[in-house]
Amino acid sequence: VTSPIPKAQKNKRSIENYLFSYNDLSIFGQPKAIENRMGIIDNLGVQYGMSEMPGRRGHMEDAMHIEVFDDVGQQQIILMAVCDGHGDNGLVSNFVASNVTGMLKECMKNTGNNSKDWETIWYSTCMQLDSKLKDSEITTGGSTGVFVLVTEQEIVVANVGDSRCILIHNEDEKSMLQKDDEATDAPNISATNEKESLETPELLDESAIPSGVEEDNMVESQNGSARKATAVVRALSEDHKPDLPSERARIEKAGFQVVSIEFEEDGKMIKIHKVAKSETDKLALSRAFGDFDYKCNTELAENEQAVIPIAEVQVHKRDPRNDLLLVLACDGVYDVMNNQEVMDYVHHQVEIKSKALSETLLPDIADALLMECLKRGSRDNMSAIRSEEHTSELQSRQ
Repeated sequence: VTSPIPKAQKNKRSIENYLFSYNDLSIFGQPKAIENRMGIIDNLGVQYGMSEMPGRRGHMEDAMHIEVFDDVGQQQIILMAVCDGHGDNGLVSNFVASNVTGMLKECMKNTGNNSKDWETIWYSTCMQLDSKLKDSEITTGGSTGVFVLVTEQEIVVANVGDSRCILIHNEDEKSMLQKDDEATDAPNISATNEKESLETPELLDESAIPSGVEEDNMVESQNGSARKATAVVRALSEDHKPDLPSERARIEKAGFQVVSIEFEEDGKMIKIHKVAKSETDKLALSRAFGDFDYKCNTELAENEQAVIPIAEVQVHKRDPRNDLLLVLACDGVYDVMNNQEVMDYVHHQVEIKSKALSETLLPDIADALLMECLKRGSRDNMSAIRSEEHTSELQSRQ
């Protein structure tokens, strides 16, 4: 089960099914006490909860990190990180999770006290982090990383790879209609494009709402009048897969190929794309920390290699009246749930658990989500962080 040799993996699925059974502690690991997986940052009006489990893997290669710090004495900031390692038993993911705060603070300090250029800050942070990783002689394996900074005014998401951050927030009918009009005027998106739109939130499908979920909420507007609002989900990161046109172009320029692989799983045909170094050495990501054997073209700069550690950054202006929940999770969750399904499930868990739980609500929901993903067939390590507005309408229902 743990061997990296392809021939040894031939009967991996049947061996996993034999070795692991539901409620087996080797699947769930040894979780930290629930009080050590949660927190409230009153100055920012944010609370969080987190959960992780090895799943049907021989090793836990995910790493998470949460830290609160001061921005050059100006204001408090919380950094949340989910890092999904591969090929090295978690050395790279743990390195990134342990060092990202220090590197980020250094790069933020270098920008001074002016308005933050988050693109530049995260570019420097990620490139220096990857360089430091290489200097540490951890040269095997790699890791994705999705990082979220919450300040008093903003939510800043920086993503490297295919871990993901989504925002669940209220949107009134007027805004929804306006977005529908904009979508009608916009070019059609190919039905085969699996990347979810970053600009237009997915609206709740009424047929998919679990019983007990409040579909509509009355939210107070700025002038004091009530308006009808619906919870929607918005992707705040994009999965960096090799078949994306801009990623493919860079990969091929660096001398590598993008290959498609089809296989049957649970009766379904699945197609994925990988960066091919050789017939047996392939990587299903186009951005990652580490993976230095995919960053070996001496004629190209570090930001032009087949695999790069550069984060794409999105900034969301905080709206405490309407922002409800942030969900950061590795692809072990999103392999079996799309953004809409995660939102529906989390919403439903809030409804059924909020009356019985208070302080432990968020880590408990995180635990429940990972359990649900395990039931749905996720075979990967799984890690997730939930963060919500401490003063939001969601919190007031507890």
